Amino acid sequence: MTYETLLQQVIQQICEELPQRTEGFDPTPLQQARADLEARLNHNEIILKQLADLESQGVLDPLSLQQRRYQLRAENTRLLQHLEQLPPENLPQIAQTLSISPFWQDLTESERRSYFREFIRSITVTPTGLGQINFLF
Repeated sequence: MTYETLLQQVIQQICEELPQRTEGFDPTPLQQARADLEARLNHNEIILKQLADLESQGVLDPLSLQQRRYQLRAENTRLLQHLEQLPPENLPQIAQTLSISPFWQDLTESERRSYFREFIRSITVTPTGLGQINFLF
């Protein structure tokens, strides 16, 4: 099976399956998770801004201040990673766009690969000559 043949089968299967898999998508839990993460980030930012005052008031020594800043920044990094991993709230609309075959044909090869990495967790091709392709979105 040539690369072009496989690519066309992958695109065809995406166009058929992705809208079905995103049908009935409820953004409410996603919005709540996003709001919770953003609230925790904002809370940590407020604390970070207050740390210098706590040091000047003698509440924190320089070593404690340094450790606390490190902990808060590490937690913020982790929270931002979680935030970035959440699916977009407009996932059904994106799925509709991705289900249009000409959309894929107009992309460059690097743009296609970028979309594949973004929306498809894994593609398994069964080398039996049947051309069976399995996706994990």
